[in-house]
Amino acid sequence: MSRGQPDYGMYAVKEVTASISDMGEVAARLGSIVTYDKRGDVVEFDNFEEPVLRWSPFSPGTGYIRLSSDYHAIKSGSQGLELKTDAAAGSNAYMLKNLAVLGSRRLGLELSCNPGNVDLILHLQMDYNMEGKRYVAYTDFNIETGIVRLQTPDGLIEIEEIPAAGMMSNLWHTVKLVVDVDTGYYQRFLFDSSEYDISDRAIYSPDPGAFNLVVVEIGIENIPAAAATCYVDNYVLTMLEP
Repeated sequence: MSRGQPDYGMYAVKEVTASISDMGEVAARLGSIVTYDKRGDVVEFDNFEEPVLRWSPFSPGTGYIRLSSDYHAIKSGSQGLELKTDAAAGSNAYMLKNLAVLGSRRLGLELSCNPGNVDLILHLQMDYNMEGKRYVAYTDFNIETGIVRLQTPDGLIEIEEIPAAGMMSNLWHTVKLVVDVDTGYYQRFLFDSSEYDISDRAIYSPDPGAFNLVVVEIGIENIPAAAATCYVDNYVLTMLEP
């Protein structure tokens, strides 16, 4: 007995519904958090729905990093992450995880955030160590001013000034940083509906570490001497970025 579909069956005209030929869209409709920028192959993701935090947290003083079911902390599902700094100026709260070196060196780091207050800076970093080379791809985003900076061999460079994120309750923003550690250059930075070409900016390359690994770090830093809060959800790490 024959199996399969008629010629062009997947793309045939239908009178009532429409067929889906994009498998990524199928996954999105089934609840995947990978809906913002589907380029690249997903290596891992975290929607922070588990009862334990699968990151190493660092929050000096009275700061903390904790899973939360407060509605401010949830972009999808029933739980997200709350980061809070100490009340001293320049305090931070961040978390990191160590990963084995990936097969592709064109990597993407995506994250959604809901700032609890505007006077803070969001940090994203990928530290790549392999075969005696090290690349530290780092960007920070000042929520109040909208200024985005990259860490390059020449120091922190301002790449763009985008509209300030704002302070509307439960308004989520998504950022993504894409790098190519084979060439040693950044590729692009995405914020909400905007995409910025940063492929002319070199990645900072300090002395190599002792181990072959990739370290992903996410954190916030407060600006004044007051505690800062930011909610985080839907972390995605990709490789084979185009």
